[in-house]
Amino acid sequence: MSLQVTQVAAKIERDYQDLIDLSDVGAHAQRAHLHTRGLAALAVQMVTGRDPVDASAAIVDGGDDNGIDAIWVDEATPWIVLVQSKWRQHGRGGIDLGDMHKFVDGLKALTEERFERFNAKVKPFAAQLTAALREVNLRITVVVVTTGASTLGEHSQRVFDDVAEQMNDPTEQVELRVLGLAEVHRFLVEGMRVQADVDVTLANWGPLDGPYQAFYGAASASEVAGWYEQHGDRLFDGNIRRALGLTSANRSIVATLRKTPGHFWYFNNGITVLCQKIEKTAAGGVMRTFGQFSLTGITVVNGAQTVASIAEAARHDPAVVEQAQVLVRLISLDDVAADFGEQVTRATNTQNTVEARDFVALDSLQSTLREDFALRLGKRYSVKRGEDQPVGAEGCSVVEAADALACAHPDPSFAVLAKRERGMLLETGDGYYRQLFTSDLAAELLWRHVEVLRLVDAVLAERKTELAGRAKTVAVHGNRLTAHLVFRAMAATDEPDERTDRGVRDLTRVMLGHLIDEVEAAFPDNYVTSLFKNTTKCRQLATVIQGRMAMAG
Repeated sequence: MSLQVTQVAAKIERDYQDLIDLSDVGAHAQRAHLHTRGLAALAVQMVTGRDPVDASAAIVDGGDDNGIDAIWVDEATPWIVLVQSKWRQHGRGGIDLGDMHKFVDGLKALTEERFERFNAKVKPFAAQLTAALREVNLRITVVVVTTGASTLGEHSQRVFDDVAEQMNDPTEQVELRVLGLAEVHRFLVEGMRVQADVDVTLANWGPLDGPYQAFYGAASASEVAGWYEQHGDRLFDGNIRRALGLTSANRSIVATLRKTPGHFWYFNNGITVLCQKIEKTAAGGVMRTFGQFSLTGITVVNGAQTVASIAEAARHDPAVVEQAQVLVRLISLDDVAADFGEQVTRATNTQNTVEARDFVALDSLQSTLREDFALRLGKRYSVKRGEDQPVGAEGCSVVEAADALACAHPDPSFAVLAKRERGMLLETGDGYYRQLFTSDLAAELLWRHVEVLRLVDAVLAERKTELAGRAKTVAVHGNRLTAHLVFRAMAATDEPDERTDRGVRDLTRVMLGHLIDEVEAAFPDNYVTSLFKNTTKCRQLATVIQGRMAMAG
């Protein structure tokens, strides 16, 4: 063993000996398996910031693990971390091509919810994985950790790139992290929670007059990007959440930076930073034009998405990001009440935020629909967030209405959007919203659309319990395209029976069957979850199935 590998082994034996289950391993092989499984647990610690107890609970290594040695799921974010671990005694080499193929096959099977292919250790994660896989903002981090090289070989990298190209079409969901001996050893040397210390220059700065030490000002966005480049998600250790990836809101932040960097200060809420200690240096003197501050032990407790999005923009357009400024609040925890930092974190993350849906309430058409629902149908139509949501026959919300209208639209791209990024359907203006909520839309028609969508969803919920493998995945993730096909079939028929509730149920079963068959025929190797977020492929599926139905009819 190399010296660094020996040190990593010793650390794993000390920290994980009593935490990792080795009951499925013979006595002669337990030490080797402890090293492999402990390395996987260390990777979970490194990526997620969890402690050894939580990291040990993530271990699923064993027979029928399909190349996946650890699973960690955060449903709230949502975020899935999958780890493959390889122990290399001499600190050289990495993951071989066969293991990489196995890992990628396991990734596909897991994301397609084929849990029957996995061992008993994986199955307790099934409910968490299923819930996370339903979320449009899902992020999947694939981790290869070894006591060898910090990069993949050319062929292994190509295997991952091929599957990532599928899974990240049309939106980025999957990322790869390779942790070699250098990264693992550095992590152990530095300790679990390395203190993040940074320097920042604030323009037009000022102090707060008590009761606690605090400063505010405008920082260069490129300087903030440098914080993230240096410390990564450790900047958010004290926050209620970490960076969420390229969500709709975060893409908007990146777009603002890249298009109008000079306006960023005006358009962004800024960031709040808790510091164990704040020291203003002599640079700038007493002038308020600019001041340089040395910050010890920082945590970004509000604005994590802003920081990560600035860093993302800086990777693509560093020169543009240099033109932007961001509002920064620095709050010192030196000589404050013990729970003050927690209070700040909680308060800054629970203030009401404005979403695209909120602006819909200003549209007079929504008021008209609300009145129409009440007077003509005797039902409730909720528009504002925070209102009691109608249940069942009581009525529906504007969100459910948008989903139904999108699925009923002749262009399947609307149904894809309802699956991929529903919020865009409710962005007022001249886009999708105006094409769905037209001036002549009546409550009666809208309510029927909602009823049809509910019937489709009910049938799909029944069918998914009867299906397995990719067919089940199509029933789950192809729900909006299936609904679109049902609406188009109803629009194309003169048969009144097909417009009844029973007719809708029968059409749903037929359309789902066609969709399952066509997915297997046209996209047998495609990642199913991403497939139904791809407009081009969904349009192809819809065209073929509608053509088949027209010929049969």
